[in-house]
Amino acid sequence: MFSSFLGEGRCTHVFKGWIDKQTLLASKPGFGMAVAIIKYSPEGFLDHGKWSAEVNYLGCFLHQNLIELIGYCLEDENSLLVYEFHAKWKLGRSPFQELSLQEFNPKLSVFSLAGAGRASDDIGHAVVDISGWVYAAPEFLLTGALSAKCNIYSFGVILLELLSGRCAVDMNRASVGPNLVDWAKPYWGDEKMLFNIMDHRLDGQYPKKGARVAVAVAVMCLSTVIKVRPTMAEVLTVLERISDANNTSKRLQ
Repeated sequence: MFSSFLGEGRCTHVFKGWIDKQTLLASKPGFGMAVAIIKYSPEGFLDHGKWSAEVNYLGCFLHQNLIELIGYCLEDENSLLVYEFHAKWKLGRSPFQELSLQEFNPKLSVFSLAGAGRASDDIGHAVVDISGWVYAAPEFLLTGALSAKCNIYSFGVILLELLSGRCAVDMNRASVGPNLVDWAKPYWGDEKMLFNIMDHRLDGQYPKKGARVAVAVAVMCLSTVIKVRPTMAEVLTVLERISDANNTSKRLQ
């Protein structure tokens, strides 16, 4: 069933496999439909009730920007999730290349709604296990309470990854620390140093004003002061303005 190893997470291993499009049964490598298969290790196993609830929840979502959950397998403590396969399935692991607006159709992959339907605190926040959460807002790490502003912080980390071309956590950066946010903090306090954050592989070939605004958005999202963080609608408005200005500039050239 498994034809190639793709990667691993804290409690998961991901493989590329193949299934028949009609029956959804396993097929020979190279025949049928390619899928990404996530296998959970025993320490990442949920009990049957929680697993079923999570799979049913994930199966309710179908969107052009979400990796589709095709199916699952649960037998004793062996648990698998089967998703549609995309060659560029993991941010930061594919070879660096420029994407045109026609080709760029981002999709969120392997996400979990582990907090859905579980216990909540006395002010209505979902409370979940915080272990291994690398995109977590500071207040979430302290209390385990989720909110919309926690999601804004997480998006700020992703935006910083996109701008810098670096992973959120890289253990090879031992000299400066593995955490991307900690690495970037000394630069975002001085506008003249903001471009140290930008991916050096771009060799300065990007709109400077747009880059400055995008970094400022990421910094606001990553603020430790919750009220300072913008809403997602505000973030979208600013990023759309950057894109529109860039497209206008290209047309004029």
